[in-house]
Amino acid sequence: MLTDPVTGTRDETKLANIKSSIEIFEKFLEDFEREHRSKQNNTYISLGLVETSLDLAGDRVSEQQRAFIEAYRSVEGQYKRLRTVRGEEDITWDIIRNRVLAEMKDKYADVKLFDEEDKPTPEHLDMLLWAYSPERERVRKLMREKETAENRENGESPNKKMRTE
Repeated sequence: MLTDPVTGTRDETKLANIKSSIEIFEKFLEDFEREHRSKQNNTYISLGLVETSLDLAGDRVSEQQRAFIEAYRSVEGQYKRLRTVRGEEDITWDIIRNRVLAEMKDKYADVKLFDEEDKPTPEHLDMLLWAYSPERERVRKLMREKETAENRENGESPNKKMRTE
């Protein structure tokens, strides 16, 4: 519990409102931790890795995934800007992505993400096309990142070559 956060006011109404707000916030934090909501966070992978995934997926890319990738390209891989880019039914791509990924996480909860050659499985590619992987660091190590405006601008060169041999 937080100690008395307000020493700059003596107004009883203001003090009551602040204390009420703190109680609500503390309850939120407890619920957040108890319900493991941080695991609901769908961290983005780079646009370069999405582009590589697009090449690997070939014809198995849905129209919705293509539209998302176009939106991701339009913001040059700056995922926070997807919160303002409208997609289907006038909903932002960030919200659409999170809804799709929530379904995919349930559907693919027990699937294998990599095959024997350390290549992403079709199910994993499905998630990668939405700029997400439960194994984000492993993907970064195993897959070659295509050069994009995003990594060129950051002075980065695409990372290690994907093991395909």
